[in-house]
Amino acid sequence: MNFGISPKITYLYDKTVILEASLKFVKKKMSKSNDSDKDANIKNIAFSLTKKLEDKSNIQVKTYFTLEKKIRGIRTDVSKELKGISVAYAKEFLPSYNTAFSYQYDKSAYEDNDPNLPVRRDNSDIYSINITKTIDEKSTVSLNISHIDVTSNIQTNTYDKNSIGITYTKIF
Repeated sequence: MNFGISPKITYLYDKTVILEASLKFVKKKMSKSNDSDKDANIKNIAFSLTKKLEDKSNIQVKTYFTLEKKIRGIRTDVSKELKGISVAYAKEFLPSYNTAFSYQYDKSAYEDNDPNLPVRRDNSDIYSINITKTIDEKSTVSLNISHIDVTSNIQTNTYDKNSIGITYTKIF
C-alpha cells in the first residue's frame, strides 16, 4: 500500500502553452510482510510543458527526478536515483477516440551494491500507445500497449518487456 501527497502547480502561459511543476512524497509499504525490505520513501519532482496545436492535438515534454530510499533491510535493488524525460503526442484521430503516443527514457543509479558486483546502472527506453474511447460523459475505456527495453551494466538486469492493459474508468 502506498500513500503520500502530490502538490502540483499549473500555469497557463497562453491559450496554447501549459507549464506544470509537481512534487510527490510517497511512503511505499509492500502488502506482503516478507517483502517489507522493499518498503521505501519516494520523493519526486517533475516539470512539463504542453503545447496545444491548431489541429486539436498536443505535444508534451516532461522531465523528472526521483529519489527512492529503502526504509530497512539489506536489499541492493531498492535505493536509487532516477532521472528521466518523456515526449508524448496526443490527438483525437476519430470522434470519441483519443490516441497518445509516447517515448520515455529513464536513467537509474542504484545507491547500494552487492559486494560481488559493480554499482548497478540501468537505462530504460519505454515506447507506448494509448487509445481511449469515450463511452459517455462519465465513463471511458482505454487500451495501452507498451514495450520496455532495459539495459544494465549487470547483465542479469537487462530485459525487454511487452505489456497490454485495458482500463475502464467510471466517474461517480
